[in-house]
Amino acid sequence: PGDAVEVVVYKAQTGNIVLGAFLSYGFGVTLTVLILLVITLGPFGVLAGLGWLWLTVLAVIWQIPKALLKYWDFTIVRTRKGLRIQQGALTRVQTTLRPGRVQTVSLHQSLFMRWAGLVSVKISVLGNQSTSSEEQGNDGIDMVMPFGKFDEARHVIALIWPDVDPTTFTWWKQSPRGRWLTWFGQRWFAVEDSAIAQRRALLSDDVELVPHARVQGLGISQGPLQRLA
Repeated sequence: PGDAVEVVVYKAQTGNIVLGAFLSYGFGVTLTVLILLVITLGPFGVLAGLGWLWLTVLAVIWQIPKALLKYWDFTIVRTRKGLRIQQGALTRVQTTLRPGRVQTVSLHQSLFMRWAGLVSVKISVLGNQSTSSEEQGNDGIDMVMPFGKFDEARHVIALIWPDVDPTTFTWWKQSPRGRWLTWFGQRWFAVEDSAIAQRRALLSDDVELVPHARVQGLGISQGPLQRLA
């Protein structure tokens, strides 16, 4: 009865958490600012960049233990009640996720995460049950894979929606006319038997998946520039 049958179905790798935290929170910002300083200020930008580097090193160093404290031993366990997500080093958080309550699944890759082949997976849900040794710091369910490879992301998505696999989707690019209004990024969409999806890419790459049964409403709007295009 209850949670008598429990099976570990996913466990995040510590190395991926460390690398993902470094690339997504610290490395990208630091490198971007250094490049901009050198381009705009020339030789003086190198000196300014060195000063900025010392300031950001502390922030970068802090992000890694911060991510480890939050996502340490991140594990998904299948139980009779649903999927139980366990995470945390000092504050151990356990959250029960019922797949039937999941509305959307989002995949995120920053520019540097994409180069490293890492992706994060988040969800939105109708409600949740949470218990923890300390209630402070428990922000409910949103992250179901902090940092991992794309094959791991497919596995985690299948735990929630077995029939949804984004690698099998047929993606359609935004029309050339629409590109005039969104020249600063690329967009795709997919309509499959199992779900609909959209993808946006500029510096980061983001994919949102919604099964047909979870769609609450659909609307169409046109602004003045859209009507002209």
